[in-house]
Amino acid sequence: MLQNSIFKTTDVFQANRNTKTDIVINQGGTSSGKTYAIMQNLFLHAIEDPNQIITVVGQDIPNLKVGALRDAENIVAASELLQTYINSYNKSDRVFYFFNGSIIEFKSYDDWQDAKSGKRDYLFMNEINGIPKPIYDELYFRTKKKTYLDYNPNTEFWAHSDLIGKENVTLIISDHRHNTFLDQKIHDKIEAIEDPELWKVYARGLTGKLEGVIFRDYNIIPNVSLNAKLIGYGLDFGFTNDPTALIAMYNQNGELVLDELIYETRLLNIDISNKLKELNISGTIIADSAEPK
Repeated sequence: MLQNSIFKTTDVFQANRNTKTDIVINQGGTSSGKTYAIMQNLFLHAIEDPNQIITVVGQDIPNLKVGALRDAENIVAASELLQTYINSYNKSDRVFYFFNGSIIEFKSYDDWQDAKSGKRDYLFMNEINGIPKPIYDELYFRTKKKTYLDYNPNTEFWAHSDLIGKENVTLIISDHRHNTFLDQKIHDKIEAIEDPELWKVYARGLTGKLEGVIFRDYNIIPNVSLNAKLIGYGLDFGFTNDPTALIAMYNQNGELVLDELIYETRLLNIDISNKLKELNISGTIIADSAEPK
């Protein structure tokens, strides 16, 4: 097989290679080799079919340079056979040109409007939890064959709510144990992570709790007790990426209870006003003072 002649591969590479779905999500812990394995697959796509346009996207160029682009350069440097398929590499523009007309380009986009430019055969979005969903949407709609995504699962985000579980999506979960080329000292270091949440994310590739939350220890209850005392309301304005959120705050037997009343995107001022009226809100609302609304 061609890949065995060009690369040394792991099971993560083969798992990506065997996928048949339109979207392939790689959720993985640190040093699982997911980005490296996806880049190896992209080099094969470029070699096996002429005139392929392959776009690798990061949240910004500095992140690409230390992530997917660095892996790509290392893959090429490690394989003399792969080098024979590559006509040139424009380091300034970050583009690999192949003799058969295929290219692999490395890009970032400022916003969804910027992402409308260009079409491609294959798309790889690296560390997508740092990339807004509207940018993903524009890029995905302009990709003909297959989209690869990867990330460390520090917390749930739009990939969990909008993609995972869909019929056209494959989810591959990997961790450092799948990377057979990793030094044993690194394996031991990762396994020795003491924080349970960090260990779950980085040692096992499992989805962690929300980052940056004020309360890490909380319970979900079915409803607010009738004897709970209303303290007031909290309102955070949003629109596109961040939703508008309204919570009611109660003192229930000395414990703080938060009741989510609104959590929606694309709400205009009049929409927010109408929803407050529908909810029959009365009392103090503490709103985001930094928002001109």
